[in-house]
Amino acid sequence: MIQPSKEQDYFYYGITAGHRYCLVDISHALEDILSVHPQLGDDAAFLLSNTLVGVFLISDLVKQDTKVSMQISFLENSPIHSVLAYSNRSGELKGSVRYREDILEDPELEITGVLKVFRWKEGELIYQSFTSFSPDNFEDNIRNYLRESEQLKSHLKISVQKVEGKWYARGLLLQALPGVSFEEVDQVKAGFDKFYLRDEEFMHQELPALMELLKSDLNVPALEILQKGSPIAKCDCSREKIAAVILSLGEEYAEEVVRDEGKMELTCEFCNTSYIFNQSDIDEIFS
Repeated sequence: MIQPSKEQDYFYYGITAGHRYCLVDISHALEDILSVHPQLGDDAAFLLSNTLVGVFLISDLVKQDTKVSMQISFLENSPIHSVLAYSNRSGELKGSVRYREDILEDPELEITGVLKVFRWKEGELIYQSFTSFSPDNFEDNIRNYLRESEQLKSHLKISVQKVEGKWYARGLLLQALPGVSFEEVDQVKAGFDKFYLRDEEFMHQELPALMELLKSDLNVPALEILQKGSPIAKCDCSREKIAAVILSLGEEYAEEVVRDEGKMELTCEFCNTSYIFNQSDIDEIFS
């Protein structure tokens, strides 16, 4: 089960110079998520961290009642089967990594895959997009998705670091709004290119100070804030949702598991919460 950190992260949504922006720090939420996945090596933790930042930034593009998931599926020669992360505009985050147990990690492998983005509303899939994924530069994969699927001029910065055993992750997305002028496009590009080089400040300055730096680099009088909040690690699993999974597996399979093991136990891959179902539970599910 995920235990929320007492420390808070922050995000800002807003508009400036004909662009929307999203600036976020998910470091504490990330620590909470990684705490329930202690088996992850640094490569997997780094990839999951980037994916969580990426899915949060993309969730800025959807309505409040819509959830976004980002899945990276790797080719069969990869020891990692897939990475999966969810977010909504409020910053409720969860994520996991699935391994292939029959493949040993080989650092010489050049592993590629597919980046998949889904949007969900009230549990129903309402949008999906697939694009190729290369591990060489995570930002480039998100840029490709934004260019191919959103088809709007975007600027992206994601930074993930591990310092003294703790992971830190931040991101910035600027995206042109419909009707933006050519002058504003050029102005924001020049300002972002300057801001992009501020690696030290980006990871170590508090977000209000970063907002001032961004305003200065973009050469705008203000960054209008439309929404601000605190991302958190939150899993929305429930006994009812797990029961629906059992229903999808079929009565014959569920009966066989309970007969052989005396119970059916399923564990949420996002928060490690275990749900146990006995014979009477199975009877009720399939009644």
